Amino acid sequence: MATLVVTLGVAATPAHAAPATPSGSAPVVATPVPAGSALVAGPTYHFTDEARAAGDMSVLADSLPFNYTFEYEASLEGRRFNTTTTQVCNTTQVYSTADIKIELWVDTFGWDVQQGATVSYAGGKTSHYCWTGVNSNNTYYLKFLNGWAQGKGSVADSQ
Repeated sequence: MATLVVTLGVAATPAHAAPATPSGSAPVVATPVPAGSALVAGPTYHFTDEARAAGDMSVLADSLPFNYTFEYEASLEGRRFNTTTTQVCNTTQVYSTADIKIELWVDTFGWDVQQGATVSYAGGKTSHYCWTGVNSNNTYYLKFLNGWAQGKGSVADSQ
């Protein structure tokens, strides 16, 4: 079972136990992280339903770290990325009042596989979460779930 550490005193729990990991990989688990929500040095991407429909979010992977803003109606996949460590950290500030969920997925060029737990982010709050045990040879992406939401965040391989 994963543990979520949230800044600003927001209590949240994973929606379910961690799903199975791909064959030959270590389990992906959560780790305690220091409080903070500073943006990281790196490019900023804007994830929207319109960008996805237009093909603006390239399947070519970017390197961590990067910042992002998002606005979507139902669910949204973020930009693909690579990590040079065994950890992916995500800080997200949700502007909307709706709670959202974020998942880490590995792009397998076929049946993508969720890594670790689904994380709940409270609307109107900032939260920080790390997935550890990821494989630096893989390409990953974040999936944003639940109803209409907007916000910003950053993804890094160490924070």
